[in-house]
Amino acid sequence: MFRMVGKILLLNITSDMINMEKDRYDQELKTWWRNEDWTEQQTFVEAKFVSNEPIVVIGGCARSGTTLCRVMLNAHPDIVIGPHTNIFVPITVNLPYIASQLSIDLDDVKRMHCHSSDWAEFIDNIRAAMVHKYNKPVWGEKTARNVHSFDWILRHFPNCRLIHMVRDGRDVISSLRTYPHKQLVDDEICSMPHHEMPLSECADRWLRATGEGMAFRGDERYIEVRYEDMVREPEATMRRILAVMGLPFNEVVLKHDCQAGPLVDTTKFYQNATAITPINHKAIGRWRKDISESEQHEIFPHLSQRLNELGYDASNGAL
Repeated sequence: MFRMVGKILLLNITSDMINMEKDRYDQELKTWWRNEDWTEQQTFVEAKFVSNEPIVVIGGCARSGTTLCRVMLNAHPDIVIGPHTNIFVPITVNLPYIASQLSIDLDDVKRMHCHSSDWAEFIDNIRAAMVHKYNKPVWGEKTARNVHSFDWILRHFPNCRLIHMVRDGRDVISSLRTYPHKQLVDDEICSMPHHEMPLSECADRWLRATGEGMAFRGDERYIEVRYEDMVREPEATMRRILAVMGLPFNEVVLKHDCQAGPLVDTTKFYQNATAITPINHKAIGRWRKDISESEQHEIFPHLSQRLNELGYDASNGAL
């Protein structure tokens, strides 16, 4: 069955998952996509702690290259960014999950949580632990849904750099339609049985995520990065990101697929395991073969304005 951790669908499941009812599965996804699992936990909402330490936070609509950005930056000698933890998302606290994802001792994580005045201070204690453990001065966090918490993040980490990963919405909804498509069975990454989400749900998710991120345009701490630029011109894109972060460019970020260690253990980000492989362009323009002409006529008009705002050619499709 599906395993829920902190009310987030992890899909770390057994073969019993095949027998799960599709309607229930789709509803869990919709709850997740709409942030209906968010809570009003006091330590998050009423947090007062402020850290002036430099950090970097990556967010964006799922299937937009957030994991690729994460593994490339993690290769830099001055930056440590582990797999997603949901630590900036106000959901039910799950300390074992955070500890596992970051390869930090659970007792240490519990101690940090116990000794923190609020959630912002707990995050800063995690930051300090990661900086010490991996001997890198700048900590970062990548969870796609961070894009919905950018305001909270800047209030409590004013020296943060926000990276908003964006991608052609037509390709995003093509990918979201059958996402997630992997499962972890007995520590092996396997394909999931085929399923499809309504394209309208996928479009709504992309529009909501991109809109909330773009609200920070004009803030010098905000960096908007197109997935297509990341894969077509990785060096120029990395130079731009690192310059905003005040860090020197290092060619090792272009060799992200040569990394080793617990932070690139693909069982911790198995939905996006290809991010640790050499960069390729094959996913650009996938909508042309994945979305029928009738679906294009139905859905694309709702995406056209946002596509234009992000610099994409919205006319290059059935609009």
